[in-house]
Amino acid sequence: MLRVCLLTLYVFCLSVEAANSDSRSDGKSKKISDEYAAKLNSMQTELKKLQAAKREHTKLLRNQSHYETQLRTLRSDLTSLKQLKVCTTVVTTTSDNTSTTIMSVNSAFYAPWDRNF
Repeated sequence: MLRVCLLTLYVFCLSVEAANSDSRSDGKSKKISDEYAAKLNSMQTELKKLQAAKREHTKLLRNQSHYETQLRTLRSDLTSLKQLKVCTTVVTTTSDNTSTTIMSVNSAFYAPWDRNF
């Protein structure tokens, strides 16, 4: 886009030189000069808009990459928490010296819909 602006400016300079060398009237050369100046201004405005859009796109890509990394981390954390089983062992002794072992799984780390253990 910048090359187009520079090329337009170059063509404008050539046309002004040609207008002066061909001894065109001042009105016609001024008209050409005004047309090219208006085109150049519009192209510069469009260039600024495109550069702003490019910056915004780069920012969005960077944020998307960050969010994808965060999502992968959270998914791996969720998988590890689902695989984690905290077992507690309770040993009780009765009066006749026999012991009973009770093993229970702590389900505090599981979501309510995921209690299939």
